[in-house]
Amino acid sequence: IHCVYILLKNIRKNIYSLSYYFFQNKMSLNDLLIRTKDGEILETRDKLFEKSHVIQEAKKLTDKDGCISLNKITSNILRRVIIWAEKCEVESYDLDNDEREKWINDFLDVDNETLFQIISAADELHQKDLVNRATSKIANELNDKSAPEIAKYFNLRSKNVHI
Repeated sequence: IHCVYILLKNIRKNIYSLSYYFFQNKMSLNDLLIRTKDGEILETRDKLFEKSHVIQEAKKLTDKDGCISLNKITSNILRRVIIWAEKCEVESYDLDNDEREKWINDFLDVDNETLFQIISAADELHQKDLVNRATSKIANELNDKSAPEIAKYFNLRSKNVHI
């Protein structure tokens, strides 16, 4: 009986700790829990992705943990899209144009594979500005390139393209 008492006391203590944690972190009903392709769970605000049909449909199919699953997007890429969405929603008005352009250029200064994954995820999550900026970066990089240089850029190996 003493063991049961101690167990119940610990459970009660843990419930209070969790309640305090949620209160302190002001988690709201508008928060999203997203399980990524690699199994990581990320939290973000629903408002950032309210235009995404993928998110809205996935919300109808939450799992037992209350998570929605995005099976095509890794946690690293989703983090980047969340950062972009938060920055554009909140801080874009705090930056002058030069600072904003520098931030965007730094944000998109990644390897090609990552950039392509960002574009795919941003398109799926209805982040039009991110899709436009990232595809514009690719277009600018490919401007005045020859067919073999473009094939190399996309890491294409084909008998029809001579590199």
